[in-house]
Amino acid sequence: MGTYSVDEKALKAGKPRFLFRKAWHDPGKKRFLGREVEGGDEVLEILADHPATYGRLARKLLAYYFAPDPEPALEV
Repeated sequence: MGTYSVDEKALKAGKPRFLFRKAWHDPGKKRFLGREVEGGDEVLEILADHPATYGRLARKLLAYYFAPDPEPALEV
């Protein structure tokens, strides 16, 4: 599903966006975390529903905004 990439020129211009790379596209169904998917939107839905996503996201935000190496008591 590596069909999209970051537009480096747009990123350097301060207007980040993604590009669809047709040559990289592999059509057809794929398996992601044990479920059959056809596109990136389905992958995002699976990740949003996965219980580990919230803890990982919380740790990342905590490390970025508060403490790069947080105490275990602060982690979710």
